[in-house]
Amino acid sequence: LTNSKAALLSFILYLIYPASYGEANSYLSEVPFTFFSLLTVYLFLKERYSGSGLSLGIANWYRPLGIILLIILLLSLLYKKRQALRPLCSILGVYIIVNLSIAAFNYQQTGYFFANAQTGWMALLQYSWDNDTDKQADYTLFEHNDPMYIPDNEHTDPISGNAQWRTNFFKWISRNKMEYVKQMPKKLVKTYVSDNTTFCTFLPQSYKQHAEYLYAPVSMPVLIKSFPRYSALQWLVVYNLLYYY
Repeated sequence: LTNSKAALLSFILYLIYPASYGEANSYLSEVPFTFFSLLTVYLFLKERYSGSGLSLGIANWYRPLGIILLIILLLSLLYKKRQALRPLCSILGVYIIVNLSIAAFNYQQTGYFFANAQTGWMALLQYSWDNDTDKQADYTLFEHNDPMYIPDNEHTDPISGNAQWRTNFFKWISRNKMEYVKQMPKKLVKTYVSDNTTFCTFLPQSYKQHAEYLYAPVSMPVLIKSFPRYSALQWLVVYNLLYYY
């Protein structure tokens, strides 16, 4: 976005950043999402607007955050170009077509019209009530006193399950508005204090099969408690933390 030297330096830093290798070996949705998002920006800068909209539509399929990048690109067009209508329509039109095509295919396969991941409400609910400051919360309004409980879960499809979690989330937040607000500073710290989660890729398979909490060996509390008796992987995580900071 600035110049070729900055781009080359960023590229080198990314390549030698240890967490990048953990991410790439996890085969998770973040890798293709990041690739197609960056490709979107590249095509946008080359003024290949239809290709940019296509790439963004694919990125949004992997992770439903593409809408944020879309807004940024459209605002950028309106700010920089006097005649922005044609490129704006190219990006937006292709993006909509891609999403409708994916949704139509999903509808034909599943009976549900959707164009991207349907796990957002699960994550929002799970990380709203399951925390240290919320032990006294009233769960009696949920079946089996469990906000995450889904009746007949083994035979419930993901779309219906996500709808149930959405209902449960609004039940919970209707009685815990201030609790939700109070959680935000702690969540902010926990989000940015480390970049360790991708190292779970390198944990032994024997551990992964039976672990109650997969991230434990690379988590900050365990690293603090275990210092300086670290495994080779934990030393790599510490090196990555220094790099990260």
